[in-house]
Amino acid sequence: MHQVAPAISDPDRGKFLSALFYLTSELEPAMKRYFYPHRYAPLKADSEKIKHKAFEDAMARFSVIDPRLSAEGPFHLGDRFSLADLTLAYWVGNVETEAVFNTFPAIGTCVHHAISRPAIRSMGGEVGTPRDRYRTLQSRGGGIQ
Repeated sequence: MHQVAPAISDPDRGKFLSALFYLTSELEPAMKRYFYPHRYAPLKADSEKIKHKAFEDAMARFSVIDPRLSAEGPFHLGDRFSLADLTLAYWVGNVETEAVFNTFPAIGTCVHHAISRPAIRSMGGEVGTPRDRYRTLQSRGGGIQ
């Protein structure tokens, strides 16, 4: 774990935890509403509105992340890759990626650097790939509905 998270005594530990907790407490709830809008819609017809609002909320969260990466990046810890960058790459790779990259260039840079890492590439790491695989799984009745 020491390779993707600073040790307790590392001066970057606070910055890392701040970034990771922001992603998990602010971005992930918006992503959950984006992927499962039917769970939050009192009427089935409202699902698309909830998904659209969730994407707006995610974009608002990205607007907080992008300036930090722009000032200190390319990663959350400067030149040092961490679990926060992998988490961001995962979520960005599962939404309307080009809209995010076009609006938030520092996030695009971070994600491209993250998925270019040899360990990620060896797992088939490409933007959109997990999303496409999961959609295929769901179309066959698998995954979480």
